[in-house]
Amino acid sequence: TEDPELFCPVGTSKAALLATEQAKAICRRCPSIAACRDYALNTPVPDGIWGGLTEKERRSIRRARTRGSCARAVAD
Repeated sequence: TEDPELFCPVGTSKAALLATEQAKAICRRCPSIAACRDYALNTPVPDGIWGGLTEKERRSIRRARTRGSCARAVAD
């Protein structure tokens, strides 16, 4: 029932940052946050707030996962 535009803030203006925080607050209350987050981390979803994460946060988590996989492969 939320405005979909809220989940796609553009830029770094004060309004965009506020929209990002509002979208994340909605995500925290959503019973589907874990499934949504998993989907966004395992699918190349480029834009918007998914599972309470921004595009930048998702990219960071994916990089950390990749580095962890490489480190485990080298250790084996």
